[in-house]
Amino acid sequence: MVIKHIDAVMQVQDQIEHISSFDARKRAEHDDVVFIDVRDRSDFEQGHITGATHCPRGYLEFHVAEGSPMQLEAFKGLPYSTYIVYCNGGRQSILAAKTLQDLGVPGVKNLIGGYQAWQSD
Repeated sequence: MVIKHIDAVMQVQDQIEHISSFDARKRAEHDDVVFIDVRDRSDFEQGHITGATHCPRGYLEFHVAEGSPMQLEAFKGLPYSTYIVYCNGGRQSILAAKTLQDLGVPGVKNLIGGYQAWQSD
């Protein structure tokens, strides 16, 4: 049986926490929060949330794994209490947030509506 992308999203969306762009903006000013942009490089370069860490969804495991040569600073020692994950429209980030949660990253939240919602608020 082949699972479609939307089916995968629907299966895990209730297993993660979500945050609105309004609430995420309020949290953005805190030092213990980091935004994780899981879009591809070209989308990230065209615009992103200020201070966001670029971490394409296909490389999450490599960027999080302790001791990996690709591990990102944002995950070394898990220094943040909240990791707000976003993509363009909010669906890829649901899967990414679930992956991060499964990898043991604390305080993972999906930005509802993704970067599009962030820009429209």
